[in-house]
Amino acid sequence: MEQKLYLKFPTMQDKSEWIEYYTEFKASNPDTNPLNYNLDKDYEEWLIDRTNESKGLNLKDGRVPSTIYFFMLDDKIIGHVSIRHNLEHEMLRTMGGHVGDGIRPSYRNQGYGTKLLQMALPKCKELGLNEIMITCKKENVASEKCIRKNGAQFQDEIVYDGIPFLRFKIFL
Repeated sequence: MEQKLYLKFPTMQDKSEWIEYYTEFKASNPDTNPLNYNLDKDYEEWLIDRTNESKGLNLKDGRVPSTIYFFMLDDKIIGHVSIRHNLEHEMLRTMGGHVGDGIRPSYRNQGYGTKLLQMALPKCKELGLNEIMITCKKENVASEKCIRKNGAQFQDEIVYDGIPFLRFKIFL
């Protein structure tokens, strides 16, 4: 039976699957905080914040409107993506870009990162973006490959907080 890959906006029904995903993600990199979540925060409250953020409502300092999606394989979350509607924040203009994503550690190096970005690009277009900036740490060769496979053009290399980043543009 063929498996189904798709993007979906989070719902309350995704809570236990998200906690499982988040726990695996965090175990592989304790310094990460996927989709601005932490286990101390109530999932429903987090979901309300993400829904408001997608509508540009009640934005916290330093945040811009952004829409998140879970990257699903059948009923399992295998990745996540955040699409920022604009780059009206210095950090985003410098190294954050329009798209931030991640793949569940147990699903990495299987081509899912490339597919996730490919599926996110029409969502960017739906938001009226014709050109997106996307970045990765210079050391993250897998991420760079995913970006390049989706037609990105290399722009430049910058250093942010002592970390080298590669910046790319994708024209939609």
